[in-house]
Amino acid sequence: MKKLVKKTTEISTVSPEEFERVRRYRQLAESVVNRTIPNWDWTVDLEQYKFIFCGQSGGVDSAALAAVVAIKNPELPITYVFNDTGVEPEAIWPVFERLAMLGVNIQVLGNKTLFDLIEGGNGFLPSARNRSCTSELKIKPYNEFITSKIEEVGGYDDSNESNVALSIAGIRWDERDRVGPTFDGADAEMPFVSQKVSREEVLNIASELELINSSYAAGRSRSGCVGCFYMSINEHIAFYHGDRRMFHKFASYERLPESLLERYKRVPDGFPSPYGYYTCYPQPALLTLGKPHFEQQNLFGQSERVDAESSVTWDWLDKGLADSVRKGELEDNAQGSAILKAKKKAKKGASADFISMFDLEEESPGELLDESEYALNPSANPGNDEPKYIPVDVDKLLNSSLEVVTPESQKKKKKAKKIKPPTEVFEQERVLYVAVEHYRYSGLMSGGSASPIDVWSNRLVVYSPSAAGLVDSLKGYYYHRYVLARASFCSSERYDTESHIAVYAIRFPKGVLPKVNYGGDAFSWFPTRSYAEVAYTIQAIERVCHTYAAKQSIKMHKEVPIAGYQMSRDVEYLESLEVEPASMGEIIGMGHWRPPTLDVAREFSEEEMSGTARCSVCAVI
Repeated sequence: MKKLVKKTTEISTVSPEEFERVRRYRQLAESVVNRTIPNWDWTVDLEQYKFIFCGQSGGVDSAALAAVVAIKNPELPITYVFNDTGVEPEAIWPVFERLAMLGVNIQVLGNKTLFDLIEGGNGFLPSARNRSCTSELKIKPYNEFITSKIEEVGGYDDSNESNVALSIAGIRWDERDRVGPTFDGADAEMPFVSQKVSREEVLNIASELELINSSYAAGRSRSGCVGCFYMSINEHIAFYHGDRRMFHKFASYERLPESLLERYKRVPDGFPSPYGYYTCYPQPALLTLGKPHFEQQNLFGQSERVDAESSVTWDWLDKGLADSVRKGELEDNAQGSAILKAKKKAKKGASADFISMFDLEEESPGELLDESEYALNPSANPGNDEPKYIPVDVDKLLNSSLEVVTPESQKKKKKAKKIKPPTEVFEQERVLYVAVEHYRYSGLMSGGSASPIDVWSNRLVVYSPSAAGLVDSLKGYYYHRYVLARASFCSSERYDTESHIAVYAIRFPKGVLPKVNYGGDAFSWFPTRSYAEVAYTIQAIERVCHTYAAKQSIKMHKEVPIAGYQMSRDVEYLESLEVEPASMGEIIGMGHWRPPTLDVAREFSEEEMSGTARCSVCAVI
C-alpha cells in the first residue's frame, strides 16, 4: 500500500479577482510614477550596502517614496519599518495594504502602546519638554531593530572606510534642509532630494495611487499619534469631531482639579444639547451673495477681488463691544494669583540638520513661554492662545531615565524652578473669534443657479480669543487643506472654489464659558488647555451658531420652497428652546476670511518649515 505523506509546506494562494486587482494597481502605479518622474536614475551599490532600510510613518512622503522605489528599483531588498504606538490613525492601514500590492512589505514594530507607557509611569503624561513617548515607543524599538540588522551584515567598525548599511528617507527636494535620521554604520540618502522631486510631484503620485490617508481630510496636518501634544487647536477640534471615542480616552488620562471637572460637567439649566456633526452655522455674505460679489473690474478690464488676502472682511462687527470684553478679560486675568511674572522672550535658534536616532538625540521643542506674558503684554502675542515654542540647543535623552542634559552654556543661567500656583477659574464675559469652513457646490440644490442652500457641508475649524490669532491658525490650516485637496476634492482648484471660510465674533455672557489658568495641580496634555475645555468650548460655540443659523435659515428658506422641510425643523428647534437665545451667547460680528497665496500660508505651517517642525522622529518612523 502506498504511504501517504502529509505535506507541511503551505502555499499562499489568491483568488483570480484579487490577482487582477493587484495587477491593475501595479499597472496604474507604473504609469503614474513613470509619467511623473520620467528621469529617475537613483541607484544603490549592492556590493557595498548589505542592508537597506526605510522608515514608514503612514504619511504622504514616506508612502510615496516606497511606491516610487518599488516601481523604479524593484531589485533593491529594502526593509520597510513602522513603529506602532497603538494610537496611530486607523487610516494608515489601508495605505500600507496598497503598498503591499506593489511588493512593499512593512515590518511593524512595537509591543507597547502609549497608554501602556503612561500606566507604567504612574500616570505621567509625555509633553513637549519630556517626550518619553518618542523615546520609548519610537526611537528605542527602531534603534534595537536596525542595530541588530546592521550587526548581522557586519556591524559598525570605525576602521571601515565605508558603511555596510543604508538608510533612505522620504524628504523632498523643496525641504532638503530638513532633518534626517542617522545611524552608526549606516549612510543616509534622500532619493527625492537627489532626484529633485518636488512636493507637487509627490502629491501627484500619492493622490493618484490613493496613498494620502483619510486622516488628512479629517483635519490632520501630519502623521503620527492621533492625540499628540503638539496638536494645534484646529487639529484638536478635528480630533473631537473625527474620533470621539479616542478623544475621550485621551481625556481620561488627564488629571484636573475636581472643581474644574465639575465646572465643565455643569451646563446652565435650559441650554439645549449641542447638535454636534449636524450643527448648522450662519452664512456670511460670501455665501449668501457669492464670491463674485467681492469682485470688481480694474482699469484694464480685469476682474479682481476687493476683499484683502489673509485677513477677515467683516459684514458687520460690534468692535467696541468686542474690545471692551477683551479688555475686561485681560484685567481679570492680571489680578489672578495664577499670573506669573512675564519671561523675557527668547530668540529663535537654528535647527540641527540631522537627528541621531542611534544616540537618542532629538531636536529640542524649545522653551515654552509662560502664558502670563500674553495676558500682561498682549503685543507679545498676536492673540492666538497656542503656546509658542522657541527652538534652543539640542537636548539628549539618556536611556530609560530620560533625564534632560543641560548644555554647559546654559548651566550658569539656570534658575530655580518656580512652583506654579493652583488652577484658577474666572467666570467672566468672553469673546471668541470662530472660523467655520463651508463647502458650497453651485446648483446642487437650487436647480442650476447659485444659492445659499447649495452648501453641502461645513466644519468648525478653529477658535481664538483674538482675530489675529484666528488668522494665523487659518493660514496653516488652509495650507495643508489646499495641498492635499486632490485626495478628497479631485483638485486643489476645486477645493478653492467650494471652500468658503466664515468668521464669527461670539460674545459669551458671564457664567457660560469660564476662562481657566492651569496651575500646578492640573496635569493635561497641553500647557494651556485640556480636553475637557476643548469639548466644552466646542459645544458652547455650536449652541450659539446653530440657534443663529436657524433664524437665518427660516428667513432664507421662505424664498426657496425646496427647503421647506429644513425650515420646519428650524422652527421646531427655536420653539423648543427653554431659555432666551442671548443667554447662551450672541454673535456680535460675522464675515469671512480670504486665504493668502500658498507661499504665505506655508510660512505658518509648522510641519513644512524646518525650524518649527514639531516632531521630526514621528514624521519619519
